[in-house]
Amino acid sequence: MYETTMYGASPLSHAEREFLAFTVSRLNRCEPCSRHHSGRYAQLAAFAEVLTRDADRIREEISVDCGEPVSMIARFSMRATSSPASTMPIA
Repeated sequence: MYETTMYGASPLSHAEREFLAFTVSRLNRCEPCSRHHSGRYAQLAAFAEVLTRDADRIREEISVDCGEPVSMIARFSMRATSSPASTMPIA
């Protein structure tokens, strides 16, 4: 599942997927995962300094420091992690 999610066909770039994984890892307070995904993202993206900031400040800074596609990914991943039902389509 990890291989497919991170490396399979997707409209998201690999960097965007690493940022998404980093955001979810920080929200879940999984430090090993945060370090892994932040390292991979830092290799793939131009604004790696965002990743070294305190997790509590990311919510406030995300829209300022990131381009719009990454900012939208981060907002969605924060919402999906904290309230999964809020991201489900309404039937």
